[in-house]
Amino acid sequence: MEIKLAQILFQMINFGVVFGAITFLVYKPILKVLDERARKAEEVDRSAVEAEQAKQEIESLKQKALREAEQQGAKIMEKAKDEAKSAKQKLMEEAKLEAKADQEKAKKALDSEKKAILESMRSEFSSTVFMVAEKLVGKSLDSKSHSTLIDEGIQELASSMK
Repeated sequence: MEIKLAQILFQMINFGVVFGAITFLVYKPILKVLDERARKAEEVDRSAVEAEQAKQEIESLKQKALREAEQQGAKIMEKAKDEAKSAKQKLMEEAKLEAKADQEKAKKALDSEKKAILESMRSEFSSTVFMVAEKLVGKSLDSKSHSTLIDEGIQELASSMK
């Protein structure tokens, strides 16, 4: 076997042309596509990180709004409780005043009824005493002396009742 320099030189030129063509036509476009994909992947990763941060910010704002709403709800409930207490106290005071007024009315009615009963008893007592005195004495007393005797008897009876 003999080494042919022309054939080796031809093979080297052929390899260089094929290598140059593959590099120019295949390798460089593939590198461009791979670089473009890497850039897009980085953009997607960056977008995902930004989206996650935005999600966390939204969640934080949501929690803050929820806490504020709970605090406002608690304040509203406390205010409503205070208003209910003051309304309760006001109603209790009104009820006490009304009960006291009713009690005074009942007391006045009782006093007037008591006076009416005493007056009725006084007139019955005086007529009874007058009739008994008439029978005992046997004569008729005049109305002035009769009234005096009755008043004295009633005064004694009233003082003994007290």
